[in-house]
Amino acid sequence: YLKVAQLAALWVQHDTLFSAILEAGSTGEIKKYFRISPSDYWETHYHFRYASPRKEKTIGENALNILLINTVVPMLFAYGLHNKQPEYCERATRLLESIPPEKNTIVSTFCNAGIAVHHAGDSQALIQLKREYCEKKKCLYCRIGFRMLKTTIGQKTV
Repeated sequence: YLKVAQLAALWVQHDTLFSAILEAGSTGEIKKYFRISPSDYWETHYHFRYASPRKEKTIGENALNILLINTVVPMLFAYGLHNKQPEYCERATRLLESIPPEKNTIVSTFCNAGIAVHHAGDSQALIQLKREYCEKKKCLYCRIGFRMLKTTIGQKTV
């Protein structure tokens, strides 16, 4: 229920959110639009039936980054493609590059294999690699998988 209340507060405060995102000059400015608090009621509730200790319920930095990665970036990119305005595609890419990389098991696995991950664009690329190559067992078609297999085979023959 809290997430729905946060979404409602977002709509109430920014009824032209998409236009604001299109005009935003920085990642910080876009994040500012999503840093809103629902009504005071939600400071003492997570859902309707039970009260909780008083706490301001704003979206956390990690959740905010994931929201930008999974909604704002694709929406901005799709808008640029659809309207033949590549500057929005470039802004979406820059936005992705300005967000820290995701921290999850997929990214950690690649990091442990020696792959450097600098920003969310890198982590999104690795997640896509896993989906399209690792999960489909297409290691020989993937530069990373091929190199790892080659290194592993080379070590066993020594």
